[in-house]
Amino acid sequence: MAHNRINKKNKVVKRFRNRQSAQASIGQKDLDMALIDLVLKKLYNNGDKQTASLTDDVLKPNNINYTESGSDRLWDILISTGLVSPIVGFGRSGRLALTNDGYQLMNTFGSYSNFITQREKQAQAQTNPGVVAPQFILTKGKEQPEEEENKALQTGKGDQAAAAEQNFTK
Repeated sequence: MAHNRINKKNKVVKRFRNRQSAQASIGQKDLDMALIDLVLKKLYNNGDKQTASLTDDVLKPNNINYTESGSDRLWDILISTGLVSPIVGFGRSGRLALTNDGYQLMNTFGSYSNFITQREKQAQAQTNPGVVAPQFILTKGKEQPEEEENKALQTGKGDQAAAAEQNFTK
């Protein structure tokens, strides 16, 4: 199973290297999700290091070439998720740390993509409940007042006779 996970990761990394084919086979949303996964896994799996540099520890080791504007865009996306926080300080700029929410997400779901698929399944289940309950439920043995009047009129009996017959049958 670990071998399959490594192969899957290698395939994603190869697609990143060859950006022309990656754009044809994978959309920007999927690309962002894979990069977020990569960053979160790097921070979560390397617990001995509290922080990681986006370019030096994540992008360069995986041979992912990003322009400066692309790196800035990815940085903004990562920060806006609330799963990582930027580290500010002398000589530590450009580093990320996993937040408590990020740690809980990785501990619970194992990856950001698993979290997204689980959230989509829940949203789909809420919009499509499957079984629709009827709006009006009639209980057995109780008739509606209109039905009682119609029965009395059909049998030709008056209100008193219909009421007496109803009491007798109960």
